[in-house]
Amino acid sequence: MARFGLLYLNHGICDNSQIISRTWIDESIAMNPNTYGYLWWLREEDGIFAYMALGDGGNVICCIPEKDLVIAIASEFVMNAKDRWPLISECIIPAVY
Repeated sequence: MARFGLLYLNHGICDNSQIISRTWIDESIAMNPNTYGYLWWLREEDGIFAYMALGDGGNVICCIPEKDLVIAIASEFVMNAKDRWPLISECIIPAVY
């Protein structure tokens, strides 16, 4: 999961090869009124832009370009896991920066 987030954070480049087109990456994470890109949830809060793939049961890939940060959370299945962004914004980001 983290490697996929890193691929997006690096604009589709892996091992000096363009795996996914930069145009696709840019379009898929472009902020819009729906706050949803191409399978990415988009957040802009307190000056931080993040895009997140939210999977079943609380699995998350969160990319924060301004911080050059990818956070991957692989979790046991949790019904309606809604605590992931507070965990990331209140605990992980402050601990890293």
